[in-house]
Amino acid sequence: MSRSSAIEVMNMSKNFGDYTALDHVDFKILQNEFFTLLGPSGCGKTTLLRMIAAFETSSSGTLLLNGHEISQMPAHKRRVNTVFQNYALFPHMTLSQNIAFGLKNLGWDKARITARVGELLEMVHMEQFAARKPDQLSGGQRQRIALARALAAEPEVLLLDEPLSALDLKLRQAMRDELRRLQRETGITFVFVTHDQEEALDMSDRIAVMGKGRVQQIGTKITTTHQGVTGLGSATMSIRTEKIGVGDQAEGVILSGTVRARNYMGGFTHYTVQIGDQTLRLSRRNAHSHEDSLEIGGTVQVGFRETDARVLGQ
Repeated sequence: MSRSSAIEVMNMSKNFGDYTALDHVDFKILQNEFFTLLGPSGCGKTTLLRMIAAFETSSSGTLLLNGHEISQMPAHKRRVNTVFQNYALFPHMTLSQNIAFGLKNLGWDKARITARVGELLEMVHMEQFAARKPDQLSGGQRQRIALARALAAEPEVLLLDEPLSALDLKLRQAMRDELRRLQRETGITFVFVTHDQEEALDMSDRIAVMGKGRVQQIGTKITTTHQGVTGLGSATMSIRTEKIGVGDQAEGVILSGTVRARNYMGGFTHYTVQIGDQTLRLSRRNAHSHEDSLEIGGTVQVGFRETDARVLGQ
């Protein structure tokens, strides 16, 4: 049985004077989905998120929330909440008071608010810090409280505007797991904005790749895109990094290239390999010894089975 749509964006555009931030965008986000808008700064992803939240109005197009047109609906009437990069917590309030704030404005009675605050604190593993204030917490802890506050009123959709970018690498990795766990536990549709491909791949059910105000591609997790591989025509292909063999592990379609960049990422090292006038990005799990690492400027053979490649378009 197919899931219904939580969000439908139809022919949506947004202009700021002569600048087009969004150019006739069309896509659907499904119920209970972790959906990510991925792209560089200026691609339109945050503008689109702000339009769903009612922080921006569209220049044209239609926006549906669970089948209802909301383009002209004010923010306070949409069952949509947002988690921001800078947390936006009230510094003079305790964590419990921060979570309870929106529920009081909705007219919930005291007993119901107390129960819900306790439930949310437990959900984000912050029960023991209920009486603390935000400046007594780490960045990761503040982000958990921001998530709890946004989830408190059980929104139909939760919007996350690069919420992990202010955290260090270790905290970002931990919070990815937390976000995915919370999404699964609550069943709420999450719409996540990021410029980090690894972040998107780690958490998302589907990803919309954006560029120049348009959705360039939508699909399930895709890692490596390589255009115009010699001998395979001019199609655009996607290959998951773990499906690419290097050196003795290369099989199937074998290509020879030059290592142009190497980025150590703890358990893995990411490499950029130039093949003709194109580049291929791949990852290798790090061994205890660095003797098998690929040297920048060195020649390497990479390979993949044709069945592991997905053709995206001509």
